[in-house]
Amino acid sequence: VGLRLGWLWEALPNLNIGATCETPTYIHKYRKYKGLIPNAGDGSLPANFGVGFGWRPFANWLFGCDVMY
Repeated sequence: VGLRLGWLWEALPNLNIGATCETPTYIHKYRKYKGLIPNAGDGSLPANFGVGFGWRPFANWLFGCDVMY
């Protein structure tokens, strides 16, 4: 179980800014694969956050940058 939210904003006609966040995702323990999966079979995923932008200086060009933690 987990939740992911995202937001996209068109700041200018050629500039988009976005952000995303995700809560920790809890997954039940995989007892059968305890020796293969780290943390004694716990497959849960940590929370993450990200921001980015896309800039279109010309019709056929797009520059983008994303940073995630």
